[in-house]
This record gives sequence, structure tokens and C-alpha cells, in this order.
Amino acid sequence: MKQTITTLIAGLRPATFPLALGAMLVSAAAGEFSVYHVGNSLTGDLVNKFPKLATQVEQAQGNTYTWGVHFRPATSLTFIHEHPTDPKSSSCAGIGEQHTWHSNKTAEPDKNGPFVPWTVSLPGQHWDVVTLQVWQDDDKATQKRDTEAVNDMIKITRSRPDNATTRFYIYAPWTVSQYDVLDSFSKAYLTPTPDNPDQLGVATRDYFRHVTDSVRRTNPEVAMIPSGEVLLALDAKMRAGKFEHFTSVQQLHRDRIHLNSIGQNVTAWTAYAVIFKRSPVGLPYDSHVEKDYPPFKSVVEVSPADLKLIQETVWGVVTSPELSPYTLVRSTPSQPKTI
Repeated sequence: MKQTITTLIAGLRPATFPLALGAMLVSAAAGEFSVYHVGNSLTGDLVNKFPKLATQVEQAQGNTYTWGVHFRPATSLTFIHEHPTDPKSSSCAGIGEQHTWHSNKTAEPDKNGPFVPWTVSLPGQHWDVVTLQVWQDDDKATQKRDTEAVNDMIKITRSRPDNATTRFYIYAPWTVSQYDVLDSFSKAYLTPTPDNPDQLGVATRDYFRHVTDSVRRTNPEVAMIPSGEVLLALDAKMRAGKFEHFTSVQQLHRDRIHLNSIGQNVTAWTAYAVIFKRSPVGLPYDSHVEKDYPPFKSVVEVSPADLKLIQETVWGVVTSPELSPYTLVRSTPSQPKTI
């Protein structure tokens, strides 16, 4: 399959890059910060909030924020790596808060422009940051295959000379939450998972760490965005009565796996803390109304005290002695300046 991917890239380079990438994906320029995401709907939860936050960060410094996504629902990174032009895939290109999605459904020509797979986008322009979401699906992703997918995507990205300094992050999301089973999230996420190349992909703390450790044998600078760890810490504090209006991480979900407005902000604040190496305490809460998927309810309101504790928890997890070796973020005596 690597040969197929290499052939695909060679077939698109160089003449078709400007047309394929479109007006929103251009060469790196001074005063620009660019991020590319690869993943499924849990990456979707991240990009629902992160671009707006990152745009505010970069605009405050006089910079332009550009971003892109390769998306396929309910899919492992392994499948996306091996099937970059699968018909169920879509891509997104954005500048600031403005963005356009492009479907790859062959039966439904996309009026917004061409679908651009990661095989074109990653080596086709400069990226400051790339996030790669590891996940499970029917494709039987394993620790070995996920490791190979991450390493190969890094190699392909760095085939472009000005991507030699691109920072790569394994986006480690969360697991399912069964309604009215308060400890279901923590039990599932903390399920012991062997460090074995043949281990099937699973959304657990152990699996995400094992993949990161395995990738680092080839690319030691790769870091982790531990969104699942943050939700685990929040769940523990909520169930312990530390919050005014939250009793379980289920209140951050809109269904068994996807996050509501508050939850999406949490994963965006986590990415902010890791990528920008700054405390999220004091960042604005970007709320929106979500459709309810009973019995889950879309919680939108959050008190100032709860907001502060959520953001403090994010920073505490990201900079903790246990997670700092994975996030590569250390706490400092004074809070970093936030927007």
C-alpha cells in the first residue's frame, strides 16, 4: 500500500498541486501558522472549536491561521493511511474561521471544489503542526499498523523540505460513556491493554501510550494531545462533587461517544495547551446549542467557577509528571499569557 500511496503522490505532483490544493492551501508565508488534522468524527469534535481559538491566538500576534482536515467517519488512522481516496472521505481547507468542506463521493460531485486527500495536502504545503488521530474500526487496526501509518505520514510530510520542522501530535481521544452507568467511562478507558504489536486498536489509556511509545522509536519528537486523559480527570472530579453543576463526564457528551458544546471546548483547550504550551485558564468559552440524543442532553451553560476548574484541570493533566513526558509541556511558576 505504501507503493500505491507513493504512486498517487507522484501522479499529482507537481503540476496539479495549485489546482488541487485550492486558494485556501497556499505556500507558507511569514506571519502564518498552519495546522493539519487527520481523523474521524472525534477529530471533528476538535475542529468544531479549535480553529476559532487558534485564529484568536494568531491574530493577537499579527499572524494568519490556516488549517486543513482529512476526514472519514468511524475510521482508524490505519484505514485512512491505506485508503486516502476512499469515497466516504472528505477534506476541509480554512483560513481563520472561514472554511469549506469537500466531499469525495463519486456519485455526488462536490460543488465547493475538489476533494484533497492527505497524500496531497501534507507534502503539498508547509505545515507547522499535524495531528493524527489513532482509533479502532472494522479494518482491524493494530498497534503495529497504527505505528507504521503515523511514521509513514510523517515521512511523506517531510518529503517537502520546509516541513522538516513540522511538529507532529498523536491526538488521543476518549472512549464511550454508557448513560446512567457512571463509572462506564473510566472503566473502559482504563482497561488494561498489552503492549503488543498485534494488539487490536482500542480507545484506552494504555493503547494510546503504547502507540506513542512505539512511534517515538523512529520519531522521538512526536507528542500527544491527551484529550481522553483530561476527560478522565474531569469525570473523577465531577463524580467526587468538585463541580457546582456537573456530576459526570456524561454531561460533556451529546451521545455515547461524541461531545457537546462544553466537551468540544475541553478538547480544543487541551490541544491549545499542548500545541501552544500555554495554560488555557482564562480562555473564552465558545458555546453553541447541540441537538439532544436522548437520554443524553446537550448541556450548554457553564458557571464561571466550573469553567475555571475545567480549564485548570486541562492544564494540570497536560503538565502533570505522568503526562508531561508525552505532551512535552511543563508547567511554569507564572501562568502563560492567554488571549
